[in-house]
Amino acid sequence: MSESMEAEQHLIACCLYDENAIPNLLEIPESWFAENAHRLIIRTIRELAADSLGCDLFSIADRLSQQRKIEHVGGMEYLVALSESMANVAHWNSYKTSLFGYYKKTPAAGHCSECRYADWYRRQN
Repeated sequence: MSESMEAEQHLIACCLYDENAIPNLLEIPESWFAENAHRLIIRTIRELAADSLGCDLFSIADRLSQQRKIEHVGGMEYLVALSESMANVAHWNSYKTSLFGYYKKTPAAGHCSECRYADWYRRQN
C-alpha cells in the first residue's frame, strides 16, 4: 500500500472516530486524494454535513447505499476497516502533510488552485 493511500485512509478514519475532525477534512481539497473511493467518501461526508446530518459510519454507508454507490468504496467492509484502523487524531497534521507532499508530485498540482496550501506545507516542515 502506498504511503499516500495510507495518509488518505488515516484522515478519513480520524473523522469516523471523531466527528470533530470533519471540518478539518472538508478543508482539504478533494483533488489531494488519489483514490476515487476516498473522494466519494469525502463527497458523501460533505453532503451529510451540508444537510446538518451525522457523518458517522452508518450515516455514510446509508447515504452511499441510497445512491447505489456503496460498492464503489469497497462496501461496508471497507468503511468498517477504516473505522477500526489505528489512526490517531493527534497526528492529523502529519497525515495532512504527507498527503500534500504526495499531491505536490502529481501532474494536477502544476496548475492547482490549492497553491495557497504551499505556504501551509512549508510551515509544517
